[in-house]
Amino acid sequence: MHIRDDYPLTSSSFIQHLHIFSYVFMAVSILYLIAANWLMLPDSIQLAIPPAILVVTAWFSIKDTLSDGVRQTLHSVCGLMIGLSLAVIGQVYQTGADSYLLFLIWTLLLLPWLYRPNIGIFALICITSQLTLFLFFKQTFW
Repeated sequence: MHIRDDYPLTSSSFIQHLHIFSYVFMAVSILYLIAANWLMLPDSIQLAIPPAILVVTAWFSIKDTLSDGVRQTLHSVCGLMIGLSLAVIGQVYQTGADSYLLFLIWTLLLLPWLYRPNIGIFALICITSQLTLFLFFKQTFW
């Protein structure tokens, strides 16, 4: 049996997108595992998990052998872990800050990740900046 080379489901770009989706689904499954057991974890472990994932994914993303799609996926996971770290700090320490400040700080911390073209980080910046503006006008005006 011979597989045709022009069949779209066997193209290299489709396979690369499947790899990206598999990495994203693995990251989300780990996130769900942690979220399901979140209330049983002590505060120090809760504060340590997102930065640890951030450091590990950032370290893996600097490998030269990675494809561009895998590198962008790892950078997107890093961007999500920045926001999760801020949310955990706000949850554990109950700072009482306005919600728009979380998204403003998250947006500002995402900006250095644009040192390379990255659609995931760009999408996160678009979402968080719009949420910042929406929450700012909702919470500070009349």
